[in-house]
Amino acid sequence: VTLVERTLGAVTTAEAGLFIGAQVVGGCLGAVLANLMFDLPALDETLVAVDGVTLRNGQPVRASGCATLSDARLSTTDPHLFGDPEPFERVRRATKVTRFGLDALGYARIATGDLDLVIESGLKCHDYDALVAVVRGAGGVIGNWSGGHDLAGGDVVAAASAALYDEAVALLAE
Repeated sequence: VTLVERTLGAVTTAEAGLFIGAQVVGGCLGAVLANLMFDLPALDETLVAVDGVTLRNGQPVRASGCATLSDARLSTTDPHLFGDPEPFERVRRATKVTRFGLDALGYARIATGDLDLVIESGLKCHDYDALVAVVRGAGGVIGNWSGGHDLAGGDVVAAASAALYDEAVALLAE
C-alpha cells in the first residue's frame, strides 16, 4: 500500500521510507509493537484491544454510550485541517462541548468514556489503524463520513454509539 501511495504521489519518498521501515519493524515485533501504540507513559496508561475487548492497564473499558449530539463531547485535532470546514462546524454547533488538539488520544478517550465523538479529515492508514480496534473493542463505532467502514479516504468519524455516529454522519452529509 505504501509503495502504491508513493507511486501515486500521496506520500513523499522520505515518508514512504519511514512507513516501510515501521512496517518491517512491526512485522518483526508483531502484536507487541501494535500494543505499544497506545502506551501513554506520561499518564501511566496503556490501552490495548485483545480479542475484541479494550483494556486500560489490564482492566476493561467501555465507551460512554452517548446517543445524541446535544449531549456529546466532540474532539478534532485542528478545525483548520478540514478542506471545507462547514460540515464539521454543523456537527460542532450541535454538540455540548468541543476540544481540540488531542490527535490519537481523542480516540483513546472515546474508548475510556471520556469523549463521545471524534471527527477528522485527511488521515492516512498509519493514523487510524491501531485506533479502530481500540474504539470498537470498547463498544464504540468508527467509520467514514458517508456511514461506511472504508477509512482509506481519510475522513474518519469515531463515536461512543451507533446512534451518535449516525447523527454525526447525517449532519456531515447535509
